Amino acid sequence: MGQFTQTSASRSAPTLTFASMQFATFTLTGAAIDTALPDVVVPAVTAFVNFTIDRVEVLLKFRQIHNDAQAANKLDGNQNLQCKLGGGAWTNCLLITDDTLYVAAAGGDGPGDVVVGSTNIAAVIVGPATYNFQWDLCKADLANLVLRDVQVLVKFYFR
Repeated sequence: MGQFTQTSASRSAPTLTFASMQFATFTLTGAAIDTALPDVVVPAVTAFVNFTIDRVEVLLKFRQIHNDAQAANKLDGNQNLQCKLGGGAWTNCLLITDDTLYVAAAGGDGPGDVVVGSTNIAAVIVGPATYNFQWDLCKADLANLVLRDVQVLVKFYFR
């Protein structure tokens, strides 16, 4: 379900954040492939009636990174999370830049993080519905960079 928050005392319009179910693991291999992420269900709530959507951002959250490769590992090239509604076209919604998600040692673990998208995708995520997500051509420098407890979040800003 969504989290309804007031962004500041001076702003009268709220924000709403909806999270997907959690994936236990998400593995980036050494091959560039499109890989599904969990869907986000945005239910009908009164904010969609009482306010106008101003901006929508996508966030990627994970608890831990684990490196199963035999050496240091990280992302290989700039990569995008993409979203779509039903049978629509995939749209880039969050850029993750080359060499991020770095884990130094083979068999090592790194801390989790939240990656916040800066792209306004209000033209694609327009309100209550089920939205599909994928990591477009996800690829690690080496095999098996594993993200644990992965969720996709959609944040609405209203006016």
